[in-house]
Amino acid sequence: MAILEGIFLFIKDHPSIILATLGLYCLLFYITLLFATGKKGKNPFYADCRQPVRPIVLDKALRDRVIKQGFSRKRLPEKIDAIVIGSGISGLTTAALLSKAGKKVLVLEQHDQAGGCCHSFVERGFEFDSGIHYIGELQHRTMTKTLFEQISDGQVQWAPLDQNFDTVAIGKPGQATDYRLLSGKDDFKNSVHKYFPDETRAIDKFFATMKEIRGLFPYFIMIKYLNKRVTSWILRLRLLSLFTSYTKYANMTTQQFLDSITTNSRLKAVLSYCFGDYGTIPSDSSIIAQAVLLNHFAYASSYPVGGASEIAMNMIPVIERGQGRVFVRADVTDILVEKGRAVGVRVSKGDEPVEIRAKIIVSAAGIPNTLKMLPEETAKSTGLGDMLSKGDIKDGVAALSLFVGLNGTTESLGLRAANLWAFTDEDLNASFNSYMDHQPDLENPSEIPLLFISFPSAKDPAWEERYPGKSVCTVVTLANWNWFKDWESEQVKHRGDDYESMKELFTKQMWSQVCKYYPQLEDKVEYIELGSPVTNNYYIRSTKGEIYGLDHNKLRFKPEIAAKLRPKIGIPGMFLTGQDILMCGFSGGMYSGLLTASSILNRNLVTDCGRLHQQIKNGEKSKVSANGIHKKKSE
Repeated sequence: MAILEGIFLFIKDHPSIILATLGLYCLLFYITLLFATGKKGKNPFYADCRQPVRPIVLDKALRDRVIKQGFSRKRLPEKIDAIVIGSGISGLTTAALLSKAGKKVLVLEQHDQAGGCCHSFVERGFEFDSGIHYIGELQHRTMTKTLFEQISDGQVQWAPLDQNFDTVAIGKPGQATDYRLLSGKDDFKNSVHKYFPDETRAIDKFFATMKEIRGLFPYFIMIKYLNKRVTSWILRLRLLSLFTSYTKYANMTTQQFLDSITTNSRLKAVLSYCFGDYGTIPSDSSIIAQAVLLNHFAYASSYPVGGASEIAMNMIPVIERGQGRVFVRADVTDILVEKGRAVGVRVSKGDEPVEIRAKIIVSAAGIPNTLKMLPEETAKSTGLGDMLSKGDIKDGVAALSLFVGLNGTTESLGLRAANLWAFTDEDLNASFNSYMDHQPDLENPSEIPLLFISFPSAKDPAWEERYPGKSVCTVVTLANWNWFKDWESEQVKHRGDDYESMKELFTKQMWSQVCKYYPQLEDKVEYIELGSPVTNNYYIRSTKGEIYGLDHNKLRFKPEIAAKLRPKIGIPGMFLTGQDILMCGFSGGMYSGLLTASSILNRNLVTDCGRLHQQIKNGEKSKVSANGIHKKKSE
């Protein structure tokens, strides 16, 4: 009763706010209807398409028939509805959703294997994942889980990481202090409280704000999906500032927020440790990016059973059921534009390039690459090039990945299904900036201030069956593109002695630091290879060695800039998808595919997916309830 009285008094004392909120809702609803054009496409979520889980395909030849289908003129389907450039998670998601809506889709991948950063590769009898280290929101019935199941027939199984999924180590290698973080609704926060008992107020404020910001994320999506004119009016009238706190946080870096709640530098480091998952240090990164990421991993983290290549392996059949195809070694050099409309692509194929036509062209190749593929005048008309030149958006930071094959099993080597974030100093910003500002010294290498250390073989329950007696380690850190750019145009595997010396420097330094934390691995190495920023450019078509697309700084999340990074870029027939229009990572890429498919089909697929999600959720609750009743009766 007291609550109702409070609501009544608030309405009585603030009638203008209530009327304005109602007016805003009505305005957006009717304006959206006014500007809605085109016929709605079919709903790809009309029914639950999960199938009984089939055994993992172990035969390499059979797997290659799915994920390594080479491009050729003769194998092209007729009357293609849509062409998707790039086969990462965003491109495959867009293609799968369009296929389920009745479109015939052709996916073109320049690498020799589909999957983008979700692909795996084998060297000297060891399998390595190129970019999937752990993913959140898949151990419980979340919207993320429902979405992925519907575009993969529910075939990919997800193994949980240990509850202590991340450990933050701060200090000199071998002398660092460990902070073991636990997944779980309250366990994550409680694990931080355990190490900082005098910082209760700051920690509670941090997690409450992270939850608040996650609740604001739909506004970030809304301004990318709503009609451009509607979005323009929302921004002009500053409605986001008037009715939400989104703009307040969009103007705030992670470091600014941390500085506002505590002076404890060690606590600040622990609360911002995972910035490496999007590649922007706390002094530059958006607090929105940090909040979304932490909420993503807070409840539980997972790894795909059978490795990362299971993702493409089980999404491609969904596309093929719609008579579409996914081809590799298909390097798209140009997007064809006629009379202002995108009408097809040109694929490099020997002396005679192949032109392929379709009414819908989707680029999942990143904004910088897409601009290069478009005719110059058409690219200019999007305004995206101006945003890059002005610094409104910029390339992300380059990355290094060390792949290590080890002799021994998970048990014999004492490995865990977890990650280690190793920092040499609690001042994450200063140590990283100092590292990036100095040219590597081949004679006197310095410590690398951040290492992400992971053991995919320990995370995958199917590993021992596939690679008995072996284990693998993946180590990732960030780097300065300028250190490697001189070798950008050199042929792969033939970049010269200086390049190999630079790689050897980082290989030795990274592995030396890893062995300070895992000394039992020092004499177990059978294979070791470094992937440099130049490697990233070659295999995943980065522009400056980045692995997360555009930089996740605070500018990118400002409403005026975020609204321009959208699927529709003003070219009829042309759409964007990928981490550049939403956020990086597996889930960011998948949801960007959902957003792009929504724009193409002219229907709100978030709502469609949400409706099916609720049906599945209710069905699972009914099953649990029924099982509980039967069990009770039998007892």
